[in-house]
Amino acid sequence: MKNEYLVPFPDDYTTFYSEKVRDWWSYIDYAELFSENFRELLLKNNKEGDLLAIVFASKKLGGGENYALLYIPVAIEIEDVQMRGVKHIGTFKNPPNRITKNAAYITMLTDESLNNYKYGNRMYIGTTEKISEVKEIIVAWVEGLITPTGSLPDYDYVEMF
Repeated sequence: MKNEYLVPFPDDYTTFYSEKVRDWWSYIDYAELFSENFRELLLKNNKEGDLLAIVFASKKLGGGENYALLYIPVAIEIEDVQMRGVKHIGTFKNPPNRITKNAAYITMLTDESLNNYKYGNRMYIGTTEKISEVKEIIVAWVEGLITPTGSLPDYDYVEMF
């Protein structure tokens, strides 16, 4: 992934999750409390399949009439994670639809940066306007409630691609 296209979160935003304490932490706080995992998370790259791509559509970020298709790369170190930022894939009249195979869906499947993630590490979670919903999906992944082979009923809307 080319970082020049990734919009990072502010340092004071809670982008690090620790399963040990089951909470989200800011860049600075996580670095102080979990220095070893912090270093490992920063070193993660997608060559070893250590990153997830959480894809979602946002009507608000699409300007109100369209949908912005975005994704958040997530680094994983054992049971800790880091949301690295947000990447805009494109803007479409409708969100991705697997049944109609609309333009947003085809773009999601063929996007070069998303294709760098292995199957099972790319997931589409639908339309959302809240990062808290993305965080919920990340925690469910860490807890094993969402896996490449299936999900619990609470998360059956999550689509691996």
